[in-house]
Amino acid sequence: MLLPDQNWKLAEYLDYWLDRAVNADRRPNTHRRYEGVVRLHLKPALGRKSLQ
Repeated sequence: MLLPDQNWKLAEYLDYWLDRAVNADRRPNTHRRYEGVVRLHLKPALGRKSLQ
């Protein structure tokens, strides 16, 4: 599990997650689909929420 070392907003953590977890373990097309869901749905709705 990836844990940030600071108090991040969800949008920041999702970028971190896409870069570290998804890029390392998934095919390029899977990464593109995940990135689209994050950009279009998760960040606009929840991106400002704190992870605390």
